[in-house]
Amino acid sequence: MAGIYTRDNFAQLLANAIENAQARRQAYVDREAQRTKENAGAIANFAKALGRTYETWGSDEEKLAALQKEREEAIKAQQEHDDYLRGMLNREQPSGPSTNEYYAQAMQGYTPASSYIVPNYSEVLRKRGLY
Repeated sequence: MAGIYTRDNFAQLLANAIENAQARRQAYVDREAQRTKENAGAIANFAKALGRTYETWGSDEEKLAALQKEREEAIKAQQEHDDYLRGMLNREQPSGPSTNEYYAQAMQGYTPASSYIVPNYSEVLRKRGLY
């Protein structure tokens, strides 16, 4: 006697039913993944919109006043820097010799080695009787 699954082609029909069920399950999983991805994107966009709303919250006068204060501080810092540079350029030079004069005094009487006459070593050896 034939088994219940081999009689009347039930094995083939059941295989098709299982494949169809797996395909439906995969489609469901894919839809859920897409829905989750879209929800995460919506939350991210909401967070961005909330941040932009927070940035624009408040009056323009307050922002303008803050920017004006920042500008005044920057101008003051620039003026202080310019005053410092002018002071450094206009300061009184120390008394005494300048750096160039100091070096000239230190090098007075120095003769570089290149100004000496370089002896001919073969001639020196010949004079000493070593050659």
